[in-house]
Amino acid sequence: MNVNKWADGLKSVEEFISKIYQSFISLVKVLLLSKFNAKIPQSDRKTCFILGNGPSLKSSIEYFQELFGKNDVLCVNHFAQTAEYQKFKPENYVLLDPNFFLDDNVTHDPKAKNTLEVMARDTSWQMNIFIPRSARRSKSAKSFHQNPNLNIVYFNYTIVSGLDKLAFALYKRNLGFPVCQNVLGASILLALNMGYQRLYVFGADHSWLQSFSVNEQNELVLSHQHFYTQKDKPLIAKVYSHQENKVGATMSEFLTSLHKAFEVYHVLKRYAAYRGTEIFNASEVSFIDAFPRKKP
Repeated sequence: MNVNKWADGLKSVEEFISKIYQSFISLVKVLLLSKFNAKIPQSDRKTCFILGNGPSLKSSIEYFQELFGKNDVLCVNHFAQTAEYQKFKPENYVLLDPNFFLDDNVTHDPKAKNTLEVMARDTSWQMNIFIPRSARRSKSAKSFHQNPNLNIVYFNYTIVSGLDKLAFALYKRNLGFPVCQNVLGASILLALNMGYQRLYVFGADHSWLQSFSVNEQNELVLSHQHFYTQKDKPLIAKVYSHQENKVGATMSEFLTSLHKAFEVYHVLKRYAAYRGTEIFNASEVSFIDAFPRKKP
């Protein structure tokens, strides 16, 4: 018997058993944590432009701004604080970062507080705001009820993994999500579930590998550069493994989180194929290798 073939076969069996176990745990989590009648609004349009946070979004907007006004737009995080928010009047907005919903954090985070206030006060068009169901009782979520133009959509951010066939069936029924280290992954899944046939992703730079370093105190720091950040003023911040307790992350923890951040796009690529839809990476700069690069 070929030893290598035997070892490969054993590894395949172990991986299959692991996926069966993950699927069982996922089903238990869905039964305990997910709301079974959660509805996602459906769009009549076929194409959606998803706008990430990356600095390359600025050049994409300058080049494709006419198209942005003719197709549905989905934006994330602090996009409301930009002039483009009022210009493009996005149909969809996704918030996933806990800092937007943990009331104590919002109180001490002026940027998050300002974003929420702008959305609640200045949105003069009909827009869906997607928020994790776990945040439905937060002050942030309740503040959106003051504006009748905002349609609040609570989604089940229940982590599901294991066998693709089961996971995809749960995704399609809005009962679960893959692990999303970044709001972009959640945005893509929500857009797929809204019925869009083509997704174009912009500003998905994900170039963190070029932006982190270790300082003289052996602390991992990251130079944050976003679409709405001034180029000459990047934010240098310590990287934490536990934000609440301010515990600094190690290099291995950071690289593990990057693995999760990029792996989800391969899961979403398979899910898009399962639904018969297409995802294109139209970013000017991007480290994401899961989706074909194509401009609209």
